[in-house]
Amino acid sequence: MFGGLTTLVNIAVFWLGTNWLHWYYLVANLVAWVLSVWFAFETNHRWVFMGSTAQKESTLIQLCRFFLARGVSLVIDMGCMIGLVQGIRTSELTAKLVTQVVVVILNYLLSVHFVFGTPRKRSSQEERSRSDAQNDRDHHPMSK
Repeated sequence: MFGGLTTLVNIAVFWLGTNWLHWYYLVANLVAWVLSVWFAFETNHRWVFMGSTAQKESTLIQLCRFFLARGVSLVIDMGCMIGLVQGIRTSELTAKLVTQVVVVILNYLLSVHFVFGTPRKRSSQEERSRSDAQNDRDHHPMSK
């Protein structure tokens, strides 16, 4: 879900940059990358990987690794954009959509193997604790 939202942020910012603000397509691509990478880090760190490596590494280290991994995909993204727009002469938006397929797969693999580790699933104990906490809130005298 968050990968899809990140892709949506990236494409929307690119489209706004090229169509409304009339930026050169590579400038719009870079701005879209910066905003979508920040969004992706926040969502991946907080909800997708749920701090699976937070006990081992600081958030700052994860952030650096995340941006480094995304930097690799930025180089590929820019290369594909240039190849598709200037080489093959596809439209900028078509190039962006095609490039995103490659970038999404690469970003996921880099996140799993380099930045965060395998997405953590809640254990049954965590689920029970969460359920108990919700139950306590629902039945607390002050919650009515």
